[in-house]
Amino acid sequence: MLFYFGVWFGALLQELVPFPSFLLFVPAGATMQAQDISLGPVFILALAIGFARVIAGLIVYGLSEGLYTALYADRTSWFGVKRSHVNKVRNKLGETGSWWTVFLMWALPIVPSTLIPLSAGFVRLPLRTFMTATYAGSIINALMYLLIGYYGIKGIGLLGV
Repeated sequence: MLFYFGVWFGALLQELVPFPSFLLFVPAGATMQAQDISLGPVFILALAIGFARVIAGLIVYGLSEGLYTALYADRTSWFGVKRSHVNKVRNKLGETGSWWTVFLMWALPIVPSTLIPLSAGFVRLPLRTFMTATYAGSIINALMYLLIGYYGIKGIGLLGV
């Protein structure tokens, strides 16, 4: 049980102190395979990781939303970025494609994960969109790395299997 909590807490921490998720999830998957744990707990752990990332994402999202307020409270521009530019991005993201955009950014390891809630909070992406897309995308991302670890160690024959 402590192992699962450690991975969950690591996923939470990973969003607050950025480091690549594969450094946590691939070894976790390998550990589960080495302990001969079935695939069921791997999928459950991926669901829990998604929840941890939503919690951490909400913290970063809230801080970023506050940053927007602090930067644009007395100004209309900050480093050449006008409040109207941010509002234009927000309106564009308010369309239906924003859920898929956030989902894909979480699911595919192409964007540092801390940047996703940071930018979503800054442009004030609808919270429900952010939370559901973060949860779904995080599950896919975590499951991908957990399965690489789970099957990778067995596939290369390190355990003599």
